[in-house]
Amino acid sequence: MLIKIGLTYLDPYEVAMASYVAATKLDPEYMYVTLRSGAETLVYCSQEEFADAMKEYIVSPPEAQSGAPLKPDQDADEEVTLMELALDGFSYLARDQCGELFAYKEAPIRNGAIWDLPRDSDFRHVRDDLFGFISWSDETPRSIDALLDKK
Repeated sequence: MLIKIGLTYLDPYEVAMASYVAATKLDPEYMYVTLRSGAETLVYCSQEEFADAMKEYIVSPPEAQSGAPLKPDQDADEEVTLMELALDGFSYLARDQCGELFAYKEAPIRNGAIWDLPRDSDFRHVRDDLFGFISWSDETPRSIDALLDKK
């Protein structure tokens, strides 16, 4: 079953995650949607349009029905982040002394208060609120493959 949101047709039961990207002078506002298959697409619409189109397909957890504050699904966010990083070729995670978390394509080494790369290689900042178990005191960077095997 497909529903139309903006100019895009989606199967609402295949939507795994969606995040809003605000409009700029050059780009209209849109939703960045990840499907359960891992495919990604852009849906050009407002947050309200997306929420209205999806509201009858979203099942609220019991906590939401009771009025209790919702806790983000940390494990799901971490697993999706690990899968995205692995697909983009990143192999390691490490947290600098200041608490910032980074993904690396090659194994970084300690250099003062940061993890650094021995030569030019790609790295990416990762949300600092994820992977709280990764700390500056870790002796070595964490392998993304090993973390995915644990999930």
